[in-house]
Amino acid sequence: RHSSNVVTAFTNSTGSRIISAGNDKTIRIWDTATEKGIKKFDDINYKVYTAIFSPDDSNVAACFEDGRIVVWNEK
Repeated sequence: RHSSNVVTAFTNSTGSRIISAGNDKTIRIWDTATEKGIKKFDDINYKVYTAIFSPDDSNVAACFEDGRIVVWNEK
């Protein structure tokens, strides 16, 4: 659970995962079948504007208030 407002949420290509970003400066990945969090990116120092999965679900990308875009390998 985010500790502040969720600003964006998207599913992956199969609908099995949701990625969400919140004003609490975290990005989380959720399993849609269990509704449980499976990964948390919390070493973030800026607000997250959006976070998405790549089309093949191998990466996640996020855009931050300081103008950076960061990509992480998800596999």
